[in-house]
Amino acid sequence: MEVALKVSLSIFGNGDHSRESFPRELENFLKFVDSELIHTIWFPERHAPHLSCHHCNPLLNIAFCSALDKKIHLGTGSLIPALHSPSSLFDQVQQISILSSNRLRVSVGAGWDQQEFERYEANFESRYECLHSFTEILRQDSYFRSAENLLTTISSSVSRWEEAGAQGLGVYCGVFGKDFSTLRDLITRYRMQLVNSPNRHDSGWVACMTHFWAESSSSKEGNYPDKIKGYLKRHGSSSSLSQTNQELMVSKSIKRMTEKTGLIGPPDEILNRLNKYKKAGVDELILLFEYTDSLDQETNQLLQLQDILRSI
Repeated sequence: MEVALKVSLSIFGNGDHSRESFPRELENFLKFVDSELIHTIWFPERHAPHLSCHHCNPLLNIAFCSALDKKIHLGTGSLIPALHSPSSLFDQVQQISILSSNRLRVSVGAGWDQQEFERYEANFESRYECLHSFTEILRQDSYFRSAENLLTTISSSVSRWEEAGAQGLGVYCGVFGKDFSTLRDLITRYRMQLVNSPNRHDSGWVACMTHFWAESSSSKEGNYPDKIKGYLKRHGSSSSLSQTNQELMVSKSIKRMTEKTGLIGPPDEILNRLNKYKKAGVDELILLFEYTDSLDQETNQLLQLQDILRSI
């Protein structure tokens, strides 16, 4: 098959309480990850006060995983500088980079949940200023001058994509509200800015996150729309939309992911969509492994994904 882009995972817990079993679940999950097939495991920074503390700081999960697995790359997707002391955060990133034997990748984001900023006594209005400032601090380290190692998390803002190109940063983007035509246009704009940028050190990097749900030929494991509603509702809850419009947005997102941009369905369809991302100019596809009760529930999906990748 034609596909050659990198495939990674994002592990995201959507529960509203913490469990003592999480370290065991994470350790067991890592045992099944084939580093020849999976490039990076990304961890988010919890960005909603009602969520459990499993993902309050991705660097902590990465430090834990780096001792368990010596091959897989580990990434923050995303780290929110405005919620931290810049100097302290920079020291932590450098320490984790050493502990992981230079397998750390960092995507930084501005953040969007004002309530979480208030909880951390952080200034919501200055979040973009903090983002840009911390990016420059990180680039003092030559390792983070690579667009593959230092990315910025953005959505559909054309100006933010162009800014990332001008800064020579990689892009970490969720495709939940986009189609392939929009994605191709954003990537083209990014690379046009990148090619003439004085900050450019390489050919750039575009990492896109989407949903994954493999259906076996014998049975369907659960129901994808029911599984992902919690994640989508969480991201819509802080918007100014009414509840009715939020539900409509979730419904449209599920339809788009199922029919177009999600890696959802039987193996042949998943391979077909992988090729579409490759042709759109994506360098890395990050598959969301979202769980509510236990990460153990995701193991079978991981094994199916790796079987599909081996068939390429």
